[in-house]
Amino acid sequence: MAQSGIHIPAGIDTNLHKFDKILVDIGDSQSIDDDLSTFSSHLSNIKRIIDEADESSLVLLDEIGTGTDPDSGAAISRAVLMTLHNKESMVFCTTHLSALKALATEMPGFYNASMSFDTDELKPTYLFRQGIPGSSYAFEIMMRLGFDKSFIDGAANYVEDVSAGLEKILLEVEQREQELNKKLDHFERENTRLTGLSNLYAKKIKELDKEKNKILRDAKENASKFIEESNKEIQKVIKDIKETQASKESSKSASTKVDNLKKELKNLTVKPVQEEDEVDSLIEIGDTVRIRESETYGEVIEITPDKKKSDNFHRALKNFCEDG
Repeated sequence: MAQSGIHIPAGIDTNLHKFDKILVDIGDSQSIDDDLSTFSSHLSNIKRIIDEADESSLVLLDEIGTGTDPDSGAAISRAVLMTLHNKESMVFCTTHLSALKALATEMPGFYNASMSFDTDELKPTYLFRQGIPGSSYAFEIMMRLGFDKSFIDGAANYVEDVSAGLEKILLEVEQREQELNKKLDHFERENTRLTGLSNLYAKKIKELDKEKNKILRDAKENASKFIEESNKEIQKVIKDIKETQASKESSKSASTKVDNLKKELKNLTVKPVQEEDEVDSLIEIGDTVRIRESETYGEVIEITPDKKKSDNFHRALKNFCEDG
């Protein structure tokens, strides 16, 4: 596809190889004229592939080793794959032979891959799995097609112990992978939900802090206006007192009260809004805390009773945690 100029549905960091040859053995080429059986047809293609293959070749082998005795087919297929490996060709090979599936665990440069199968619904999922060999799902497919269970059980008894054991292991791996994927999906959804709630909580706290500061600012402005108006009224009273020849003591007392009101106004302060990563108050036992810049939460179960150590503990928590 890449060498034909077709866009590839792959990630941006995907590596694409350039091949000089694409050698293929797919399908069946039986011939009465040439006296070729299925197995002979495959062998003829494979011989041609082995002769032509090199390090710049892509080799596609579909159902290698079929058409003859499974043991002989597995042995021949193994030899073919080892030969192509020594030639450094890129090979993609499909097989139902268990002996070939084990090759990836025995030799470097070989890797298993498979398409997953939903064993509960008995249908393919079309999901590619790298590094995991696949089962043939022969008995599962028979069940899906409506074969009697006693017939399937009878057929299963004829399977060789080694092959049956490998198939059983592969099925168990498949089922465990599906269970883990379901749990992973659940945890990812739960983590997304909790993250959303945490962000909403932090947003609400910030909004409340802003509202609190606004209330304090409004209160200060109202107090300032009230005192200013009171000051004007008192000054008017003082002026009236002076004009009516009131005593100096009365005038001085009224001025002192005004000055005191002014000083109290200057001492009024608005508590600033805390940054998001600060702790609003001292942490207490039972509080939920979160490690800064992470999604790790925990509950405070003990605080050092000694005051000096306790203060240091609180300062440390303020530096590394924030209230959950």
